[in-house]
Amino acid sequence: MPDQSNNPFKFWQELKRRKVIRVIPVYAAAAFVLLELVDILTEPLRLPDWTINLVLVLLCVGFVISIIFSWLYDITPEGVQKTKPIKEIQKEVKPTNSNVWKITTYVSLAIIIGLLVVNIFGSRRQTEVDTVLEKSIAVRPFKSLSDDPEKQYLADGVMDAILLHLSKIKDLRVMSRTSVEQYRETNKTATVIGRELDAMYLLEGSFQKYGEKARLIVQLIKTSDDSHVWSNEYDRDWKDIFSVQSEVAMTIASELKVIITPQEKQIIEKAPTTNLTAYDFYLRALEEHNNYRENWTENQGKANVLDKAILLYQLTLEYDSSYAKAYTGLAMAYRDKHYQETYFEDDFLDSTLILANIALSYDSKLEEAYEIRGDYYLDHGKYEEALQEYDAVIEFNPNYWRAYTSKASLYSWTRDFLKVIENYQKAIKLNRGKELPRLLRTLGSAFVQLKMYNRAEFYLEEALKLDHDSVKHNNELESWERMHDYERGKIIFTEVIEKAKEMHDTLWGGMLYQIAYANSVLGNHKEAYRYWSKYAEGIKESEGIGISVSHRIGYAYWQAGYKEEAKKYFDDHLYHCKESIKLNRPYSNRLGAFYDLAGYYAFFGDKEKAYQYLDEFLNNLNFFGPSWFRWIIFDPLFNGIRDEEKFQNIIHEMEIKDQKEIERVRAWLEENELVL
Repeated sequence: MPDQSNNPFKFWQELKRRKVIRVIPVYAAAAFVLLELVDILTEPLRLPDWTINLVLVLLCVGFVISIIFSWLYDITPEGVQKTKPIKEIQKEVKPTNSNVWKITTYVSLAIIIGLLVVNIFGSRRQTEVDTVLEKSIAVRPFKSLSDDPEKQYLADGVMDAILLHLSKIKDLRVMSRTSVEQYRETNKTATVIGRELDAMYLLEGSFQKYGEKARLIVQLIKTSDDSHVWSNEYDRDWKDIFSVQSEVAMTIASELKVIITPQEKQIIEKAPTTNLTAYDFYLRALEEHNNYRENWTENQGKANVLDKAILLYQLTLEYDSSYAKAYTGLAMAYRDKHYQETYFEDDFLDSTLILANIALSYDSKLEEAYEIRGDYYLDHGKYEEALQEYDAVIEFNPNYWRAYTSKASLYSWTRDFLKVIENYQKAIKLNRGKELPRLLRTLGSAFVQLKMYNRAEFYLEEALKLDHDSVKHNNELESWERMHDYERGKIIFTEVIEKAKEMHDTLWGGMLYQIAYANSVLGNHKEAYRYWSKYAEGIKESEGIGISVSHRIGYAYWQAGYKEEAKKYFDDHLYHCKESIKLNRPYSNRLGAFYDLAGYYAFFGDKEKAYQYLDEFLNNLNFFGPSWFRWIIFDPLFNGIRDEEKFQNIIHEMEIKDQKEIERVRAWLEENELVL
């Protein structure tokens, strides 16, 4: 009977002889490489989530097959041959072992060790990324289970409330309502929506109110694999709707393991009203107001469209005079409706400030009220006060994307482009809706201002992919970079005119303005008059006041020989500029009024006043950017003084200031590894 204690050793020697031991690391290394390759390609090729599992199963089957074949067969100089038993080998001369298998084995082991190290450290970094993603959520518009389509506003109201509750949590990134509106009627899967919104979780739901009862069905989905994390049905009395909304938000926060501060919990659990009739009127008002804002371009100059929303807000307050959000809704509606018509009144936007203050007396943590006050101070040139209000918005709602865009706008007017970039980037993380192309393009424009064209092109290209607006894209990048050179800049204006010939009757307001101004710069006075006339008609139809445009139209009319009509436009311009300065309106505190007054006096030969306002313009800005250079270098109103040394010195001073700011911003970007 053979010695059994030697059997394991003999078996191990046989595995080595048949080179099975060497096949194992080689196969393992190849399998590791293949799995890594599949993992890398799954996302860009949008392969199914089960792809890597299938490959793993196939590799396991292949492993068993490779072991069997390596036991049965061997690779020799004569080709693949069946491995002979040990007894036959012992009778033959022992062949010299090749070093190829040894080298292959060592290389394979090195590959395995290297991949293990990469995966261990890579998984740590991925865990950090996943931690961020796991704390991000989008709330898809809820479906109404009612047969009456006019009841959709109730489902929207419940969805808005839950989204707003979640937005109050600093430890959670919540996509804006405008980001998710695009998925109201979509067939896209949760995985696709999550990828597009960069959100790890998606909340879906449906709602129905029947009599004094309400039913809410919600489900929380993990977007990476479309799996259901949590779901629930709430059949409650309608009077308990506010507690249900808070309960859903708190449960989701618990499922996502986010940190909720006592203040955030208090805000989430606070009911906006105790009067359900008032709540119903408020939801209707909000629906009307949102419809106006979502179609803002079409509704410009149609202030009466807001009348129904205003009436519904007022009815809300009749049933509950302490309903804070109704006051802020009314304030926003008043701003939208009366902004232009009260621009030169002493009480410009005062009603919005009063209503916001009333709202805060009932709810001191209402972010909308602070936003309204911030907008009021911003429009009155009180930047420090405005900044404090916007910071308060973010304190009580860290996911309020509009607060970041408002801060970015403020810093663009004070010409602090570091803060402009920071705040637009934050807004972009929270808003993936139809405003995203505008946000990307505005951020790209900020980099254009800083002559950082590579960085600008990245954001402008991203915007172009979304809205395919090549006119805006080309205008932002191709023209600006040549605007410091008078002769090369003229080529741009010529190109603008050539494009206009291709577009014919499809020209819109902004494009009309560009073509009209291009013709004025190039001295094509007849064509300039034609396009400025069309533009002027458009302004009248939209009831726009044309504060910064009237002198442009006046110049075109004057050069075309219509001096009486031109004088009316110039007189309007003079009034707009001086009243803006007197009342500290946005046109003044952003220095447009000073620049345009300089152009007015330069055109009419009053050089002393022209330089007086140019000095005011120069001394109050620390950065100008291509946008201002585009004006001052080509503005035909300055043709009379353009070649004077004093005028050229002003341009030189502007260039020096710009270079300092560009160097400051570039240093910050390099420090934060953000320069492309």
